[in-house]
Amino acid sequence: MVSNSNLPLNEENQLINHVDLHNVFNNMAEGCYYLNSKMEFVFINKAAEAMIEKPKKELIGVCLWDALPNYVDTDVYHYYNTAIRL
Repeated sequence: MVSNSNLPLNEENQLINHVDLHNVFNNMAEGCYYLNSKMEFVFINKAAEAMIEKPKKELIGVCLWDALPNYVDTDVYHYYNTAIRL
């Protein structure tokens, strides 16, 4: 493989794979989002925007529980918080 970038070949392949996955996640019919360790949205696809009924620009960088306060103290809330601690 010939590379025109300044990235080492293995890093370029990782970047390409990441971009491909990003496109897949963004265009899939199921809702998908990524949260960071603070439970803040770092990615949300179109289907998840529709499910949550809020645009991406209002969610990125916002804590899941601030965006969806009705879920605080539900089973989902406790499962997510248990998983994030593992």
